[in-house]
Formats: sequence, structure tokens, C-alpha cells
Amino acid sequence: MEQLQRIRQDGYAIENGEYKIGLRAVCAPVFDSDQKVRYAVGVVGLFRRIDSEEFEEAIASTLETARQFSASLGYKA
Repeated sequence: MEQLQRIRQDGYAIENGEYKIGLRAVCAPVFDSDQKVRYAVGVVGLFRRIDSEEFEEAIASTLETARQFSASLGYKA
């Protein structure tokens, strides 16, 4: 439950090698005009660490893409 609270607060979820060692991912929700989550966008890769600059860039890109998709579906923050 703590992890779900952090995900809601941050606006994204991270997969840090739980599925496969070395594989890391970030994903963010895409909202529709009714403010419901309808889709998700994400990036998966062989990032060295989740605290690396390249992973931080992946987070930023994922959040921006999710924001743009949400806006195109009529979502108003």
C-alpha cells in the first residue's frame, strides 16, 4: 500500500529489475476527459541504475508523453 501511495504521489511507477535483473522501466497513466485512467505509456530498457541521468530523462519523457496523450483525450488537470 505504501508503494501505491508513492506511485500516486509521483505520478509514475518504476520497475527496478523485479521481473528480470537489469531490466528497468517507468510508466505513467493516461487520463481521459472523465479523469479516468484509460491507458499507460512507458519506457523499458537496460538502464544501469534508476538513479542515473538517463533513467531520469526516461521518467521526464514518459511523464510528458502521458501528459500530452491525456490532453489530447480532453483531460484537464
